[in-house]
Amino acid sequence: MKFFSTLLLLAPLTALASPTLYGRDALAAQDDAKAYKRDSQDDAKAYKRDSQDDAKAYKRGQDDAKAYKRDSQDDAKAYKRDSQDDAKAYKRDSQDDAKAYKRDSQDDAKAYKRGQDDAKVYKRGQDDAKAYKRGQDDAKAYKRGQDDAKAYKRGPDSQDDAKAY
Repeated sequence: MKFFSTLLLLAPLTALASPTLYGRDALAAQDDAKAYKRDSQDDAKAYKRDSQDDAKAYKRGQDDAKAYKRDSQDDAKAYKRDSQDDAKAYKRDSQDDAKAYKRDSQDDAKAYKRGQDDAKVYKRGQDDAKAYKRGQDDAKAYKRGQDDAKAYKRGPDSQDDAKAY
């Protein structure tokens, strides 16, 4: 009975101590719950901060992509402008070359025509020289005719006839 009486004595004591033990356990559980809540709130805040940072970094990446796209479009436009300018300059140069070539060939044609004109003038000069020589020949023939007339006038036995023949 000793056991039973000890139980009987202990039972009321445990019943009295039970609310105190339970209260301590409840307080500890509340503290644990508060700590857990604080930790989970801190984790949630950290997670939110990380996700916000990730979102900002993602947006920065999009901005970088937009800037890269703008830069590459600007480069493409500048390249197009440069190549168009080069094409225009090339066209101008080739047109200038064509005009210069046309001018040169026209000048050559004019010089060639001038040369032909000079040749015609030279030929006319030769013709004039021939005509002049013919004139001289005619003058000589005329003089011979006069000499013949004089000889005829003098008669058949004259000394001039002997000289003439």
